[in-house]
Amino acid sequence: MTHILAYTDQISSAPGGSIQVKVSCDGLDHYDARLIRVIQGDVNPSGPGYREEVVDLEFGGPFSGRFQPIHAGSYGIAEGAPPLNMGKSFSMQALIWPTLPGHGPQTILSYEDPDSSAGFRLYLDTAGTLAFQVTDSQGDSDSISTGSTLFAQRWYLASGEFDVKSRTLTVIQVPLVSTPNVHDRAKDSKDVTIGTFEAKPDAVIMIAAKSGSVHPAVEHFNGRIEAPKLFARLLDDYEKVNPGTAKSRDLIAAWDFSVDISTDRISDVSDNQLDGRLVNLPARGVTGHLWNGDEHCWTNNFDHYAAIHFHDDDLYDCEWETDIEVKLPDNLKSGVYAVHLQSGSEEYYTPFAVRPPRGTRSAPVAFILPTASYMA
Repeated sequence: MTHILAYTDQISSAPGGSIQVKVSCDGLDHYDARLIRVIQGDVNPSGPGYREEVVDLEFGGPFSGRFQPIHAGSYGIAEGAPPLNMGKSFSMQALIWPTLPGHGPQTILSYEDPDSSAGFRLYLDTAGTLAFQVTDSQGDSDSISTGSTLFAQRWYLASGEFDVKSRTLTVIQVPLVSTPNVHDRAKDSKDVTIGTFEAKPDAVIMIAAKSGSVHPAVEHFNGRIEAPKLFARLLDDYEKVNPGTAKSRDLIAAWDFSVDISTDRISDVSDNQLDGRLVNLPARGVTGHLWNGDEHCWTNNFDHYAAIHFHDDDLYDCEWETDIEVKLPDNLKSGVYAVHLQSGSEEYYTPFAVRPPRGTRSAPVAFILPTASYMA
């Protein structure tokens, strides 16, 4: 197990620039740091052998070790939602394409008061069935599930609602394509006795996750989500089984993922304009429920690529705080360098490149170092 990890804020810098190093330690109180130039990084026993050159630069250590968490998992978030209360019926709906049903609870859409945790959510339970949950201001909650496991990589229209008059929770899952001898269309209702809640104007709506106490988001959804909607009313029977037919009456929010595909912005096309943002870079421009194979490029037909694919292990930026700031010497040669961190037998190399200043050259030969390469 690695007990020290780190990364830099830049992948390259010119001499005289600054590099910020962000470090996380597990069980290590202190560590030392030094700057090295990597001459030969291949540690293969059949190769020429690893070679490095220490750069004479005082870091001022030792440094105090601290743990910085990694919050993996992609999701969408929209803050400042209008207040709702249990004095009025409400509904949630989304198109989903799950990839890991049955792998723990996975939230599709959640609305939550950040102070009391009161709210409601549409999710997959541990058995991989569609469920709907409501929590009141006293922390009491109740839920209902269809009891029918969803199949992976199939499109479903998922809906959940709370009827304030009958005090009934209802959840329904409708496969968009029926398969012989496959019984995955299901609906169930349940009378509940939970109390009331009234969310404040700064309620948080999350897509593909729910708020957590230790982590900012938990219970991530694995798979694709398209056209999530939130209503301050009950859906009629036709709207519950036919995607794209829900009328805009009492519409709180409707996110259209075919808009701004090249950004991390999610656009609410309702009058409330509860635009949000994506966290940890989920995959955009992926095929949605309308895709029929005619187009293989999202820029040619946005409506066919109106889904977002979320994963519970997506990660864009750890957003750690800086522990060391390295001022690079003005006479540093171009090459591959690393900040070498060490505490006893534990060590970690944080690499970066040093390049010539913009518009200049320091050698007769240019070496092109790939910064975003991958192996197929």
